[in-house]
Amino acid sequence: MSEQDIVRGIIDALNQSGQAFVWRNQSGQACVRGSRMHLAPKGSPDIVGWMRDGTGRFVGLEVKTPKGVISPDQVTWQAEMQARGVVCGIVRSVEAALELVKSARLTRQST
Repeated sequence: MSEQDIVRGIIDALNQSGQAFVWRNQSGQACVRGSRMHLAPKGSPDIVGWMRDGTGRFVGLEVKTPKGVISPDQVTWQAEMQARGVVCGIVRSVEAALELVKSARLTRQST
């Protein structure tokens, strides 16, 4: 399964679950009408959105295949988000993403 397949599966599953509202976050640059367009900053997560648990907390998921390697920029982003209490992580499957978001909901409810 490709990273893109995993991303699509996670977006569909999280949006259908009602736990979070998420979408694909494109980073880097794209050529648009002959000009370079800057997208999200380098290292930003593949999937972003917010929790639907009444908190509206930001969600940022970096998706990798089982053998995918995390870049230094992605490690930095994850550390910055975790330091700020963002629901975030590096996930390698739909199941892992659902569990991460579910865990964040349960942690929030128990505080």
